Amino acid sequence: MKYVSLFLLILFLPFDLLPQRSIADQRADSLLSLMTLEEKIGQMTQAERGTVVSSGLEDIKTYYLGSVLSGGGSVPSPNTVENWVSLYNDMQAKASSTRLGIPILYGIDAVHGHNNLVGAVIFPHNIGLGCTRNPGLVEATGPSAPVSPYHKMNSGAGPMKDSVSRQTW
Repeated sequence: MKYVSLFLLILFLPFDLLPQRSIADQRADSLLSLMTLEEKIGQMTQAERGTVVSSGLEDIKTYYLGSVLSGGGSVPSPNTVENWVSLYNDMQAKASSTRLGIPILYGIDAVHGHNNLVGAVIFPHNIGLGCTRNPGLVEATGPSAPVSPYHKMNSGAGPMKDSVSRQTW
């Protein structure tokens, strides 16, 4: 009887109480269903900026790249705000010209802030910040390290955001 009651409750449960999938989830499912295997592999690939630029950005379209990273020292020449913005916009334009038009996720090595950009805010390494044993200081650097007002990058590779604690190994 308990199982019959549970079944009937679920059967007549109002549909608006069931979890709804977001529009973003539905769009992602739709894109995945349209992708070829090569496009799926490309979307999971992160190429280095220098390699992508040396191909005239054609690698974005040829290999369906999903992400590009400017690692330490990987900068446009000359290293100006305008050139960073231009590079980002050009990569997005190339990505939008692909069959599915999926935008590029552009990342920077931001463990110290956007240290590749001249004039950007730079912080000590996160381990060093943690060693201060000042959680407020660590938290205060968090919002501005991976995202700088100087550029349009939408991903920051600053993987360590923690305060060092006493650990016995």
